[in-house]
Amino acid sequence: MEHPAKKRRFAYWLIVVVLVFALLAGGRYVGNLLLILYGKAGMVNPPPEVSTPLEGSFIISCFGDDFTQGIGAVPGRDYPAQLEKLLRNADPELNIRVLNEGVSGYNSSELLNYLQTRSRRYPVAPRIFIISTFGNNFWNLHQSTMLLENYNELFSNKKWIEKISGLPVGRLAILLFGRGKSLARRLASIRDWNLVKDSIDFSNPNPSEIIDVGDPGERSLLQQWIKDDMSRIASIVQGMQARVLFTDYFCSYTNELIATSSADLNLSFCPLQGSCAEWKSRGWVCPDSLHPNDQGYAAMAARIAQCLDEKGFLPVKTAEQ
Repeated sequence: MEHPAKKRRFAYWLIVVVLVFALLAGGRYVGNLLLILYGKAGMVNPPPEVSTPLEGSFIISCFGDDFTQGIGAVPGRDYPAQLEKLLRNADPELNIRVLNEGVSGYNSSELLNYLQTRSRRYPVAPRIFIISTFGNNFWNLHQSTMLLENYNELFSNKKWIEKISGLPVGRLAILLFGRGKSLARRLASIRDWNLVKDSIDFSNPNPSEIIDVGDPGERSLLQQWIKDDMSRIASIVQGMQARVLFTDYFCSYTNELIATSSADLNLSFCPLQGSCAEWKSRGWVCPDSLHPNDQGYAAMAARIAQCLDEKGFLPVKTAEQ
């Protein structure tokens, strides 16, 4: 009979091996992952620090996740910072201020709750809100309106995920589970084992599949979750007498769902231009293959500035210049 201590040691080592393998399978660099897990996960942010008073400024507030906070960029090169420079150069007299209120790892329901709290604390109300969210909805279910409001019994087996995803350790477990599930699915479909390395070292835009976007039922509910939260976000912003612009990602399964929801709700939408391959070929992506680098965030800022101009969000003087 095998000694219980040996069984425990074997189990511990097995867990370590599985976790390390799953983490390596999900990406070559873990620094950005740690920022997503610990960057303010599950908490309401304090108001962003600003170096100068906001009175007399034309304020644009950017809400979102990793892409707004600036994961992958050096300090001061996130897209809100670069957007502010572009707009101030275009019209110095307007005194535009762009606030970065991104929270790495947030899904749309967490952002919605944060926006509800934050909207009551502005000393000077923003004139424009730029919303870049929904990209984490396929794996992060924390505070999900889809689950808390019981959209459908199809997702009832995922409620345990919502309960543990408020803590960094819970998010880590979810990411590893999703990455391992995605990797196992890919390996199971391989017939040529020379392709195994490519499957492990993948640059899948959304490698953690807690919600299976390939399943019609789950995709439909994800679409409804995105649409409902988008509508509620827009309602809060419009209640502040401000305008809202939604944008998407350079590479995400949710881009099509974001575009469809924006069209259904008749909301302003600014799609980023270019495919995953194009962004990578231009050198706009950082080594984790998931987030933009400084140049990628510059491209985001330029595209959003273009959308603000074309859709008439900015005063006429800036548009004419």
